[in-house]
Amino acid sequence: MHTSGVSLIIFPIRKQAPPRIFAGAIVGLIFLAILSGCSRFQHLRHEYVYVAARQVFLHDRVAAVSNRVGQVTNGEELELLERGHRFVKVRTPKGEVGWLEEHAVIDDKLYQQFADLSKKHAEDPVVANAQLRDDLYMHVLPGRDTDHFLLIPGNSKVQLLARGTVEKRAPGSRPAKPKTPATAALKPAESSANKPVSSPALTGAKAATPAAKTLTPAAQPSMAPEPPPM
Repeated sequence: MHTSGVSLIIFPIRKQAPPRIFAGAIVGLIFLAILSGCSRFQHLRHEYVYVAARQVFLHDRVAAVSNRVGQVTNGEELELLERGHRFVKVRTPKGEVGWLEEHAVIDDKLYQQFADLSKKHAEDPVVANAQLRDDLYMHVLPGRDTDHFLLIPGNSKVQLLARGTVEKRAPGSRPAKPKTPATAALKPAESSANKPVSSPALTGAKAATPAAKTLTPAAQPSMAPEPPPM
């Protein structure tokens, strides 16, 4: 009697991972994605500009006809949002967004130059005390054509720290470089209680010094000629 044998093949059955493992993996991937996104945003640097004009209106668009959406004054810090042709789009600390002319503001690099002047010459000895006749802009270097920032109102008391001179130039020629290095020229004078006068932003910057008055000796009286001998 012949009997046929039956062979059995057994395949291992893979156990499915519990749902909790898949959920944990998904949460981990989401967490890593959030961390990478946060690190990317941390590298973004906000750029700021500072109002160098007396006061400027913000407009909703750059056009011949536009609406005023805000007003900024000298020394204010504004967040730069966009640059255009001769105009910049900014946001004020109040949240107002608008466009203004580029020449009415200075960038962060020039602002830092004024800050460095203020720190460098904070302990300089006072040469003389003075009072301004009119409103005066503080310049980073001697000369009327150099960059300016803060506006000091007229009749303000200031302290003279250093003097700078600028050569006169013919009409149409390039401005001459100042002979003296950049140093703080003026700073607000202290009050009677020896308290410093509050300033909207920085104190001390380079400014041009008016030409000194030249004194001429008084004319000597002319001597009459002696009469001829008789």
